[in-house]
Amino acid sequence: MAASDCISCAKYYWSKELFSVGMNLHNSLESLHVYFVQKNLYPFCRAKVAIWMYEVAKFLTVSQFTSVRSTNETKRYLHSSKLYYFDAVFPLDWEDDTIENVKFVHDNNVDMVLVEGSLDENLIPSNGNLTHGQIGRLVMLLLLKGRLSDEWFKKTIDSLNNAEPWREFVIQYGTFLDMGFAKIPVITKFESALRSTFAVNWIREKDYLSPHFFIYLVEILLFFASSCQGLGGQFFTTKSSLLQILKCHGCKGYMDTCLSVLPVQSDIRTPMEYIITTSKNILREESNVCLDKQFLLAHRSQVYSDTD
Repeated sequence: MAASDCISCAKYYWSKELFSVGMNLHNSLESLHVYFVQKNLYPFCRAKVAIWMYEVAKFLTVSQFTSVRSTNETKRYLHSSKLYYFDAVFPLDWEDDTIENVKFVHDNNVDMVLVEGSLDENLIPSNGNLTHGQIGRLVMLLLLKGRLSDEWFKKTIDSLNNAEPWREFVIQYGTFLDMGFAKIPVITKFESALRSTFAVNWIREKDYLSPHFFIYLVEILLFFASSCQGLGGQFFTTKSSLLQILKCHGCKGYMDTCLSVLPVQSDIRTPMEYIITTSKNILREESNVCLDKQFLLAHRSQVYSDTD
């Protein structure tokens, strides 16, 4: 056998072996993720597993020994690792969030690369425009990521051309991160963007911002607004939103200045009033849904009793 043939066979063998070992490792991590979810363990455990899955899939995707067919398979694993990470960093049950999750996000550099990959996925428009769901996830990731490079910032702004309220917020938010002042314009733009999203007829939307994520953004707005009210160094927040604020690199400027006493301004009252009104509407709708369910159950029980 010629030397070139021997080298070719060796490359083929080791590429197959490398991919096989990598996929077995990824499947094991997938099983570990499922176990953590079933046991309802802390989100930072699931975030660790998601990052390990991402690193394995990323290595296999860019490896010169991975075939085109195998690359398509690893790209699917890349996507799933981003979803797992997002769910871990923004847990559905806020009571599961812990300070360990906050420390993990800040102490791990790989996760910022993963966040950038998730940002990129949410910048892909559907029928020419970003959906409300994409915009919501995009803003949450922006808060987590913090300052963007000029290239990423321009790409983000361009993708929001058909969502002007959110575009204005992101621009103002970027100005605050770069300059370190103008907090109040960030709050008013944030409130306007949330107001525009809440007014949308979500039934007609293909991908609407989930109630969980909407409440998350409202809580961030509450933290921002109340920290500017000048209440003697005190402000309103919840444990879950405080942990999220500590987790977000993009909120560090607010954490550095949130206890500074500022005069109460009318510009802040409007967002605060909006938060109160929106919270009441959401609670009212939730109450109506519960009443509707009780009515349906009572109606079904009556129907069954009549047929007996």
